[in-house]
Amino acid sequence: MTGPSSPRCPRCEAPNPSGQAFCGSCGLAVGAAPTPPRLRRPPAKPVTDLLRPRNIYAVVTVTVVVFLVVMAAGWWSHSSGPPVVAPTGPAETSTPAPTATPAPSPAPSTVAMPPPSAPLATATLMSSATPAPTPTVPQLAAVYLRAATSVNRANDAAIATWEKSGRTLMDAKRQAKACGAAELTFIRAVQRIPWSGDSGNLARRVLTHDNQRYVSCRSAMVSGTWDDFDVDWGQADTSNRQASAASNELRIALGLPPVPHLGR
Repeated sequence: MTGPSSPRCPRCEAPNPSGQAFCGSCGLAVGAAPTPPRLRRPPAKPVTDLLRPRNIYAVVTVTVVVFLVVMAAGWWSHSSGPPVVAPTGPAETSTPAPTATPAPSPAPSTVAMPPPSAPLATATLMSSATPAPTPTVPQLAAVYLRAATSVNRANDAAIATWEKSGRTLMDAKRQAKACGAAELTFIRAVQRIPWSGDSGNLARRVLTHDNQRYVSCRSAMVSGTWDDFDVDWGQADTSNRQASAASNELRIALGLPPVPHLGR
């Protein structure tokens, strides 16, 4: 039984009957000293806490002071450098310098004239250049006659080859190819002649028709059928007649005899 004199639990101070080994409230052995609570060691504080405002202010202050000290030391070393000493030389002698005799001024006749400027010199050279001589009519006639003779012989040879062939479509295309090559050679030769005056206008008329004949011959040499060939060769024949008429006008202007047949 429990009473006022019953032993109390040293932990919870609950009364327990005499002779009871353990506390009926908390289970602690009766008569045993209570286990002292374990003390927790407080965490160690860091030596320096840079995140605190006062520490941040201290770091900034120290940095500024060090910067100012370094700047002052540099300025002091620069301003306290060794003084500049003017070089000393030997003492000058007291011998007076000789008086220079003034040179006589040049006479007006001995003064050299400045060279002419580049534009003036270029203009002088251009004005004194001799223009290329204009070819005479006999000279033009001789050059044109060589070109006309060459194309006439080539065309005659192409026609003779056609007359001796089997006159197939392939033979006709070969004739068109030979005539086209002759026309191209003639056109380039006439273009190289330095024409002047009315002869130049007549030569351009000849070249106009010969260019058309050259294009028609090129079309005829690649024809796939007789019908296509006849159309292209008919255009080439028309251009040949027109070129021959213009060529006879040019021949008469150059003093050359006209051609009696289709030619240049």
